[in-house]
Amino acid sequence: MTAASALDKLPAARRANLLRRYAVKWGFSPDQVEQVVQASGDQPCPLDDRALPDVSAILADDGRYHLATNGKPACAGTKVRRSQRSYRHTMTCHWWLQDGVRRFGNSMPMDAERFEIHTAWVVELGTERIPAGSVAPHLRCPLPVSLMWPRYLGGDTPISRIRGQLIAVFGEACAICGRAAQYVDHDHDSGLVRGMLCEYCNVSVEWCPHLTGCAFGDYLASPPAHSLAIRYPNRGRRRLAPLPSPAQRMARRAEIEEAAKRARQPL
Repeated sequence: MTAASALDKLPAARRANLLRRYAVKWGFSPDQVEQVVQASGDQPCPLDDRALPDVSAILADDGRYHLATNGKPACAGTKVRRSQRSYRHTMTCHWWLQDGVRRFGNSMPMDAERFEIHTAWVVELGTERIPAGSVAPHLRCPLPVSLMWPRYLGGDTPISRIRGQLIAVFGEACAICGRAAQYVDHDHDSGLVRGMLCEYCNVSVEWCPHLTGCAFGDYLASPPAHSLAIRYPNRGRRRLAPLPSPAQRMARRAEIEEAAKRARQPL
């Protein structure tokens, strides 16, 4: 890289972050990361512009809230005939015995005897809809759904309290794209909270190579929550991976190339 490289125009912390991320995931050298930043040019990072379904939670007569899109539960099977709000649910429970104790989960031994029971019930939905993120996990219908429940926005954990502070000041919209926010984003170097983001922006923002002219870059340059000086809880902070050595980067590149070669081979 030269003294006037595109990487050098980024703040030191962002430059180190990109070098580390591309080296750890793709085995890129600093020169290759420089090429990525140069290639990005004036083209901003894409935002998730997919249409969002109308999602809410509806309390049913089984005492649980059901995730619904346009009034129909995403967890239900078939609608019961002659009823506008009754839906049939089915569930299969699996377990095995170990020393006479019933065990559940994904760690069943290969030689264990498996037991299962099938059950079905009908739920009658109410009429009141509430924001899905306000429903505590233990009150949610346990069946798999075609959509994911949003993160619980209540609770009394350190993160929940920070989330409440951010919502009180900035509202519930993602600070980058304006969608419903679920994640408390923070600077992994300083530990300071930056804002509330949706899932897509939370995953994507750290990969942004732009200084300005991009929604991600503008957010990183001036995080809205920095003025609040909220520190992310140490318990939830991930340790940053060290910058890989040239040998480690080469080994990572070899792994990726080998995986790509296997993927191209016919079954």
